[in-house]
Amino acid sequence: MSKSKRRSSQKGFSLISVIFAIALTGVLALGLMRIFKNSANSQMNFKSGQSELVLSKVISIILNKRNHCTQTFAGITFKKKDIDFDNEFIELSTAYDYLSDEGQNIELYQSNAEGSARTHKRMNGDDNINGIDKSKFDKLKIKSIKLIMNNGAGPCSDDYCEGTITDTGQVLVFYEKPVSIEENAQKQLLKKIFDINLTIETDNSNESTITSCELNSSSLEVGESPYPAACKIRFYHDNLAGFDRHIDLDLNEASFGAFRTKSDIDNNDRFGINPTCSSPVTDIDNYFRDCYIGFGWRDSSRNNNTENLQPAIFARRQFKGVPVIPAGFSLTDLEIDFSGTDVNEDDSFYTRIACEQGTHSAEIDQYVKNTCGICLGHSDSYNLSPQSVSCIKVQDYINDEEDSPNSPQGLWSRINTNTGDVDNNDTFFLGFFCNNQYSPYVKYFSYENP
Repeated sequence: MSKSKRRSSQKGFSLISVIFAIALTGVLALGLMRIFKNSANSQMNFKSGQSELVLSKVISIILNKRNHCTQTFAGITFKKKDIDFDNEFIELSTAYDYLSDEGQNIELYQSNAEGSARTHKRMNGDDNINGIDKSKFDKLKIKSIKLIMNNGAGPCSDDYCEGTITDTGQVLVFYEKPVSIEENAQKQLLKKIFDINLTIETDNSNESTITSCELNSSSLEVGESPYPAACKIRFYHDNLAGFDRHIDLDLNEASFGAFRTKSDIDNNDRFGINPTCSSPVTDIDNYFRDCYIGFGWRDSSRNNNTENLQPAIFARRQFKGVPVIPAGFSLTDLEIDFSGTDVNEDDSFYTRIACEQGTHSAEIDQYVKNTCGICLGHSDSYNLSPQSVSCIKVQDYINDEEDSPNSPQGLWSRINTNTGDVDNNDTFFLGFFCNNQYSPYVKYFSYENP
């Protein structure tokens, strides 16, 4: 074979082809790097946005729960004219320099359940580090937390006069939010604003000291869900044959629980309700611990043509576990023993929640009694929603322990089993709601032995 033929058979990539391939690879690599960087930046923005939501929720919980709020602010001293920002109301668009403008540096704390002591520092600005530094909040960096008392000029030389007053101020939280994964990239400085009501005592030198926080009813709707976080009600049916059907209805959201009966309801059966509020963490938990739940039954729903709107047999129990049983009846855990009778179309069941006035703040009392309620429901068949339901809002507590059990005072939620004998195909429902958020959503269902 000639040399020229051998050369032609050994041809490969030319230098230009190699250079072009390298350049193309570089362009593709650069494009992929940009895609990966943009994706990482988007992921960073998403996570930072999630951190902002959590930050708002934590701050709202602290400022709108009396114990946390009071332990955060109580003892802070100031003169109003030094932290009033010339009595200008601050909005997100207001120019405010946290390094030089007026304001009281603060830290945010949680309290113990009794509200008597601080437990955990939750956050501080990095311009106000005392002890443990809590200026890093997930993806965010808290730069400053300021209290501004800017609700008009004080009547005593721009300060508060001697005595006690409740006034409104603002809490400003400045924080940095990363917008890029690059280590030295510039961060975005943002602020959040929260209104606060404080009780303040001022001495004869016009020096003011914060003593407590004052909550209003609207503040109960900010931050945490306006529901008891640590309270629940067990609703159950048991039988001497040894089976038990029960649901534990958590009161932390609007929902129903239900159980399906397993046999004909007769003198071998018992129905019961048992409320608990353990380890309270919110003001509403503490409120419900002192409330009573009542449960009752009547074998005959009608008196001639008149509906019996109150039970013949009933008992009450506080959520913190104290039973109140009318004389002549021995009901354990609000159990109803159907001794000597069957439950049929002429029977009714009753329940209610009642809370005393004056034992807790008027704001929470008004909120609960205006927006929270308990419901009973019944279905003549195995069903995931009640065919009939009766709801009643939380009532004022009436101490009728000394009254005849045949005439209990107050209003009751009542259902009538008017569709025939109650047997192994019936379903009973218990529901709870607050903030007028009634919803027939069945979250808990018991249809087999636990």
